[in-house]
Amino acid sequence: MQTELLDQWATVSRQALESMKELGQINERILARMTEQQQQILSACLEATSLELQMMGGAKDPKDLLAKQAELVSQYSSKFVDIVRSTNDLLADCRSELSTWVEKGVATANAPPKAAKTK
Repeated sequence: MQTELLDQWATVSRQALESMKELGQINERILARMTEQQQQILSACLEATSLELQMMGGAKDPKDLLAKQAELVSQYSSKFVDIVRSTNDLLADCRSELSTWVEKGVATANAPPKAAKTK
């Protein structure tokens, strides 16, 4: 009886550890992808700022500057929309992965304990 309880406890502990490792791997993948998204946003901001400064330095006519700024806004707003769409896709993937992980954990928790091996 005591050996059976210890075996079941060892199984539960092993399953919990494996589950936490899986969650850690999911979090690691998501963090890497979110960091990539942030780098894209930062890069686009820096590019836009650099172009804005170049335009302001070389502008002689306010109307010309406004036209160039409108073009810049249009160009970078589409870049940001693409990044936001990609981020939404990433979050959907994250939700799916976490749902699968939770479902697997619930199925494992609801499974009847395995009988101890007899020697």
